[in-house]
Amino acid sequence: PHEDRLVPAVRPRHGRPRPDHPPGDPERGADVPASAGGGGEADAEGNFAFDTLSPGTYTLHAALRGKYIRVVTGSRTGETPASSRRVAVPGEEPVIWTDPVSEAARDAYFHANVAHDEVRARDDGPALDPLDRPVDLVIDVPIGSLNRCNAWWDGEALGFHQASTWCPSFARIAGVVYHEYGHAVVQFLTSPFTPPDYLNEGWSDYFAAAIMNDP
Repeated sequence: PHEDRLVPAVRPRHGRPRPDHPPGDPERGADVPASAGGGGEADAEGNFAFDTLSPGTYTLHAALRGKYIRVVTGSRTGETPASSRRVAVPGEEPVIWTDPVSEAARDAYFHANVAHDEVRARDDGPALDPLDRPVDLVIDVPIGSLNRCNAWWDGEALGFHQASTWCPSFARIAGVVYHEYGHAVVQFLTSPFTPPDYLNEGWSDYFAAAIMNDP
């Protein structure tokens, strides 16, 4: 990289990730502003660079918010998980998605972007244009007294209950994220009609199985 550029590098910690375990490094499309240096978005490989920074020390703030997915915690008015660290320019810095960014936030963001890219690679028509905006993905939704384990698409946003003694966070399970995103795909492809529940669930299952190549 050029000496006057800050280029955080992407280096998966565990080799090629399994479908349910993405790397803990910068995510594609993640919003990455730098203090006094503007901002930008990571590319498809998770790389990003700033061309306008003078030599010095800066705060790099990387949030799980991109062109197609915005992660929020607890509710749609919750905060977006982000990683902040002091970095030196010129230089290269990896961004590791660990505390305070939870594994649920990281995994859900990664797999929701995979789902978007998979469906838009096959259908770039206008019916799915509503997915080409930051769709809210809510993690750690309180379970309450019912001790329910659930995930959903409510017509506008994706939601995942927090982990409990009953179950892990479904936001960490690739197939569940793909299935729920599939409901969004079904909604926009069939609008203004509403398919019966058994078709909606079946098509969403197929969508997840097709992405994972695991019927």
